[in-house]
Amino acid sequence: MFGLLFHLFRAKVMLLSAANIPVLAALIVLGTTGFVVTGTIQVNGDDDDRRVVNLTVKPLESKTCFDALLAQTETLLELDALASDATGQLRHLRDRARGKANDQNKMIDETALRTQFDTASAKIPPALAATRKQVLDAADLSKCQDADPNTTVSLNVTALRQTYDGILAAFGQTLNGILAEAQTAFDQLVATAQARPPKKDNESEDRDDDDDD
Repeated sequence: MFGLLFHLFRAKVMLLSAANIPVLAALIVLGTTGFVVTGTIQVNGDDDDRRVVNLTVKPLESKTCFDALLAQTETLLELDALASDATGQLRHLRDRARGKANDQNKMIDETALRTQFDTASAKIPPALAATRKQVLDAADLSKCQDADPNTTVSLNVTALRQTYDGILAAFGQTLNGILAEAQTAFDQLVATAQARPPKKDNESEDRDDDDDD
């Protein structure tokens, strides 16, 4: 019980300090599979300021299950965050390619640029789905979701976290590969872009016409 209360206290402290993935994961687990908190308010006398709040904490899962679910949820959230960040980086690479072409006074092929961006973006969702499945398959935590603290799983949470860390690292490498391929394609589009035609000096022509008159 102390361990569960400590997790709740830690989540509150972290939430006050800064928003991050472990906090979100903790709150999700606490709100769904961690434990139930019920309470009553007792008023002592006529003074409303002398109210006493009585809380009852009922664990829904064992500590092993709680820690395993927390680790799993954290990992899934981190995977989602990595995928979202990769999509954002793709947009940045696309915009930077436009900027490079403009700096070189070139007209980049917008259709080809959009095609390359869409091609790279389309690789992220299936990669994410496959990696999320790896996380879910890493340990059978079905017994940890029956709201019964007397049923648990036999596993080493530390080893499970190491497995999750390895899955995260591999997914990061996959995303880096997608970004590297996209960067190469964007660079090629910039290199082969056609030069902008020289601008006509309409004002000079107009002045010449006026002089002739």
